[in-house]
Amino acid sequence: MTHQATQTDIETIDRDHQRFHTLIDQIQAGVDGGLGAAGIARCQQRLLVFLDGHIAFENRLMREIGYPIAFTHIEEHAAFRDRVSTVLAEAGKTVSGANIAKLLKKIHDHHTKYFDSVLCYYLTDKYALEAVENGLGI
Repeated sequence: MTHQATQTDIETIDRDHQRFHTLIDQIQAGVDGGLGAAGIARCQQRLLVFLDGHIAFENRLMREIGYPIAFTHIEEHAAFRDRVSTVLAEAGKTVSGANIAKLLKKIHDHHTKYFDSVLCYYLTDKYALEAVENGLGI
């Protein structure tokens, strides 16, 4: 299922956002299904490794294209990663998997709405302008 709040119209980024939501759903299922501490820890680790890779990709992309507010977005990535880690620390304790998933998706959707959507707008606008300037048309 596609999560509307994660849509940026950049296929690679949208696919990663969908994967993030899928990994959150796996954590929820593990917590609510009684997967146990070791199983939940594996789910959390998969999510964090994936998240770190996605953040590294976006940070590199922003630097390579000369994104004018890259520094702010990169700082937000660090804060976003910290918020995700804080919420994950509660998984399997007294907080339900559904509440963990709801919090993680809310954090992610906020990041997408206020940071990634602006980046993607810049990307599409920048490359549309370059295509016109290079006579490629749109």
